Amino acid sequence: MANVSDTTSNRDSLRLDEEVPYTGPFCGRARVHTDFTPSPYDTDSLKLKKGDMISIINKSTMGTWTGMLNSRVGNFKFIYVDVLPDEENDPKKHRRHRRSTQPLPDSLQELLERIQLQDLYSTFLLNGYQNLDDLKDLKECHLIELNITDSE
Repeated sequence: MANVSDTTSNRDSLRLDEEVPYTGPFCGRARVHTDFTPSPYDTDSLKLKKGDMISIINKSTMGTWTGMLNSRVGNFKFIYVDVLPDEENDPKKHRRHRRSTQPLPDSLQELLERIQLQDLYSTFLLNGYQNLDDLKDLKECHLIELNITDSE
């Protein structure tokens, strides 16, 4: 009998988790370009239809991302989606930049040295950030994935 009550309590806790909708944070949005129906045994993957909009929660380096579609959180392969540009960043492009007398850095290593973060150089290199252009689309969620957080 004890096993039956344990199973029931586990099921009840799972139902509670499913009733609480995920509210964020998100690290981007994507539009599905290829239909995908997961195996009936794969309860973690999202069923994708062309045109669906997914709010991205996590971009794993292994290619299986986590996102929310129709209030359901699940996994999907990045090859089925097109990442949309971040609407929040568009107004920032029109901001005026301060002119500096110091020339722009020529390399990722030089940039990290200027901001006293040279110890992170190998972390960036090992995760595919090899030059300054690779950093242009870097977001806070990417830093979190790399385990780079504000020490303050």
